[in-house]
Amino acid sequence: MSTPLRIGVWFDASHCAYGGPTVVLLNTILGFLLDASASGRPVVILLNEPGDVNWDTGSMISHTRIMPSITGPIGPQEQVACEGHLVVPSEWVRQFICRFASPQISVWPAGVDTDYYSPSVGSSQEEQKQQKQQDFFIYYKSQRHSDLHKIHELLFTKWFHLRGHVLSYYCYTPEMLRAAARSSRFCIVLNNTETQGLAMLEIMSCDCPLFVVDCTLYKGPTIAMSGASSAPCWSPACGKKTSWATIEADFAAFIASLASYRPREFVESGYSLRVAAASLRSLLSGNG
Repeated sequence: MSTPLRIGVWFDASHCAYGGPTVVLLNTILGFLLDASASGRPVVILLNEPGDVNWDTGSMISHTRIMPSITGPIGPQEQVACEGHLVVPSEWVRQFICRFASPQISVWPAGVDTDYYSPSVGSSQEEQKQQKQQDFFIYYKSQRHSDLHKIHELLFTKWFHLRGHVLSYYCYTPEMLRAAARSSRFCIVLNNTETQGLAMLEIMSCDCPLFVVDCTLYKGPTIAMSGASSAPCWSPACGKKTSWATIEADFAAFIASLASYRPREFVESGYSLRVAAASLRSLLSGNG
């Protein structure tokens, strides 16, 4: 048996932020173990202790570093605080940071739990379609109530026969998100720009296509940048992105193509826990 790779995982043990940062930490540790089991490449995870290679989750940026490490994923608001090898969760964030500095940057999207976020267990694809209890749910994170009003107006005037509900950011549990994605034919996303959009991937992992009203302008404290997205991890298999200018025609086209989308296949191929962890391990080992 080969010698285990000792991975030092560095994080702020005094504060684990609610939501995405902690999900990334826990999912990646689990992914390291899953990849080790499946690949036969053993690992030992060391929490806030030096290893053969070291991953600083980004929460230690303001602390004195013990040693060189890969840091991140970091967002655009952290671009002036970091040195060394950084990982960012999407290409638009990499481009943003490169406007201010030229460190070594790799794009590394974190993984999602495709076992937990899955279609209804034990059902064929046809049976899953028959089990859908509603047409849609709206994932609402835009912080602009006028956006939600515009979507309700579109549905009421043009698509009155469709039925669904709103799920608001911070007001749901993982169980609620999974239940909504499993029971809906599709999800309408009202969001600001996202560095990665873990919730989008979790919804898609349940094989629920997305109709995304895409926000492409990132507005930081002192600077703005176009080319961002509300769902950066994306392919045509995921659903459809739209703008407010073309939403009516795009929504009709999305509904007509609903049966053709394969969002879970997209997530499984590039964003499972094992795939993401194997990618980070390769970066840590200097092979990425």
